[in-house]
Amino acid sequence: MIDLHCHLPVHLSDGPKDFGTAVRMLEQMAASGVRHVVAVSHFDPKLEDRLDSAVAALQPEAERCGITLDAAFEYDFSQISTGLKLRTLSPQSRYLLVDFCCYQLPFSARDMLESLEREGYHVIFVHPERLFSPSKLPDLEKLHQLGACFQINAISLLPEASAPVRRMARAMLRRGLVDVVASDAHRDTGRRRPCMGEAFAWLARKYTQKKADLLCQVNPQRLLENKPPLPILPAPLPWERALQWFCRFLPSRER
Repeated sequence: MIDLHCHLPVHLSDGPKDFGTAVRMLEQMAASGVRHVVAVSHFDPKLEDRLDSAVAALQPEAERCGITLDAAFEYDFSQISTGLKLRTLSPQSRYLLVDFCCYQLPFSARDMLESLEREGYHVIFVHPERLFSPSKLPDLEKLHQLGACFQINAISLLPEASAPVRRMARAMLRRGLVDVVASDAHRDTGRRRPCMGEAFAWLARKYTQKKADLLCQVNPQRLLENKPPLPILPAPLPWERALQWFCRFLPSRER
């Protein structure tokens, strides 16, 4: 698996407070099958050099765990401006992690998306399920149709997440609006821990192994390579599932 959004760098923004915590996070991710991590810090112009050095300090431990590291920033929507040099998921990628950082979908979201596309960047909006209610699904769908990607947090699929967050995450999955699942981990314990393995198992059980692979491996790899994500088909409605089940018992037509 690939984790495109993990706050692994030590002492940067709200990431781990000590090196030992970051090492335990790497070990947990490796044990769950994660082999590539984008180590993220919240954007601050003063942290550009510190991000690289913090990730470099973790490289030996990452190699010991069999994990490849890249470094990137997570941008607040309000920090994006025309002409700003932005830090993408990897040197090959033009995809950015962007957080709305508000509980109302900004009116300027479409304009910002189109402006960044003109500059050659592509946007991954992170954890919208934590910010918005299902009433915003039509607006998110419009952004998705314009080329925005959406990343939900692994923990949002698990029982530990609040009921509203779980409902929104699952509603987005049903509509085919989720392009990638990532941990957004900040600690080695609690709700901010790495839990990609648990989320993968939930997706495979609730949907299919293929959908779990697409969300946790295939699409993250494509974004790292600057390729658009493969579409995730919406889940069938209850009557569609019933029809599929009924058709299994119909005799095959002779050709």
